[in-house]
Amino acid sequence: MTSRRLFPLPLFALSAAALIVGFSALGAQAPSGEDHTAHLKAWDAHKAMTESSPYKSMNWSYIGMTNISGRFSDVAVADRGSSRRLYAGSCCGGVWASDDLGQTWQVVFDREASTATGALAVAPSNPDILWVGTGESNIFRSSYTGVGVYKSTDNAKTFQHMGLIDTGTIGRIVVHPTDPNIVYVASAGQEWVENETRGVFKTTDGGKTWTHVLKISPKTGVNDLAMDPTDPDILYAGAWQRQRRKWNDPRVEVGFSEGGIFKSTDAGTTWNRLTNGLPPSNVLGRIGVAVAPSN
Repeated sequence: MTSRRLFPLPLFALSAAALIVGFSALGAQAPSGEDHTAHLKAWDAHKAMTESSPYKSMNWSYIGMTNISGRFSDVAVADRGSSRRLYAGSCCGGVWASDDLGQTWQVVFDREASTATGALAVAPSNPDILWVGTGESNIFRSSYTGVGVYKSTDNAKTFQHMGLIDTGTIGRIVVHPTDPNIVYVASAGQEWVENETRGVFKTTDGGKTWTHVLKISPKTGVNDLAMDPTDPDILYAGAWQRQRRKWNDPRVEVGFSEGGIFKSTDAGTTWNRLTNGLPPSNVLGRIGVAVAPSN
């Protein structure tokens, strides 16, 4: 694959234009805040139009400007013996890979229904498995929504959509250290509305089915998730009660008291809120969590 420099914003621009064409072709309305099924249908229409286009064999080349960039929401590493592949997920320009420690990059995820990336995860037991959670979970002035999670089992050559369409934004994906079929997804939710798909989801069959294991409320999602490196049954979740408003952008609103740190010791079956030594929940904003590998 030809190496290219990272310019995620123009890729998003092309994707957005394509989706507009897709909606027009379907004669459909934009999806509601709770339902992103129409988004996927529009993308299918776009792909069908692309296949029938007389210009489908043309390749696009980026010619400028050269002084732009974009934020990146997550990185992941795939190690194979002495070789190392780096992945970087852009807020809106897909996922990029480097096999020379960042000297050159090539895009590996820019042909799906959403190129807004919230989280990346490589299975520790199989570096060929890459998970991509779409929809960046910053939930601020220009966050971009997603359409769920994608999975590659062939070193990011191809991807399959694995559901969770209406999560909106995904903050973290954690894969079990020895069983690649066990995966946890932290959903921050859709930023403009209350929605039921906030919290933590778990699959034990590689994404065929999902269980909503941590469900706090339609107002409160989970931005971060960490697993104890010595015990994969122990997990910590950073919950954030957050919703964008049309008139302003408050971080913690009056009456918000559902955020905080939650802990599970039974692989996500049950969760307890941690309070000892932490600020009161009504002043908590976005929380990041991590477990020290040494302790």
